[in-house]
Amino acid sequence: AYNALLAIYGGKSTAALSENRSGTICSFAETDKQEADRLNGNQVLQDSGTGEKQDSFSDSTYRKIVQLMEKNQVYLDAQLTTEKLARISDMDKKELSQLLRNKFGSGFQQFVNKYRVEHAMQLLSKRENDNLKVEYIGLQSGFNSRATFYSIFTSYTGLPPAVYRQGMIDQETKI
Repeated sequence: AYNALLAIYGGKSTAALSENRSGTICSFAETDKQEADRLNGNQVLQDSGTGEKQDSFSDSTYRKIVQLMEKNQVYLDAQLTTEKLARISDMDKKELSQLLRNKFGSGFQQFVNKYRVEHAMQLLSKRENDNLKVEYIGLQSGFNSRATFYSIFTSYTGLPPAVYRQGMIDQETKI
């Protein structure tokens, strides 16, 4: 939903959209165009002398990273590093880091962990996975340890994975 809204409103609205940690989409009045552009995924550079803005990252580079994450699910590799992602995306490590900061608004670990947490949330929400241990789901989502999974999942969702799973089960039984 967030990406669809960005596609609809990206740069054509007087409001910018952002997604908070819980995944809620928020809008706000555009008071700082550069900040709004950054939140909408546009890298903004000031052109010295003219004041014009330009985007140094091509849409194809941006789409390549998104495809690697969403379709190829490279985040499931617990050994994924900036170097490895740069190599498979045919980019320089520094260029990849800059792209992540400017297009996605996060560093490498935060970027990858967002995908891992979303994957874990999907697995924890499926009834057919009720027999799987929460720790196993964390490992299947690309985390390399139980402690890391619990810590990062909790920081992103506000709930430990087991509590999140129980909440999904409780929600399903109410329906």
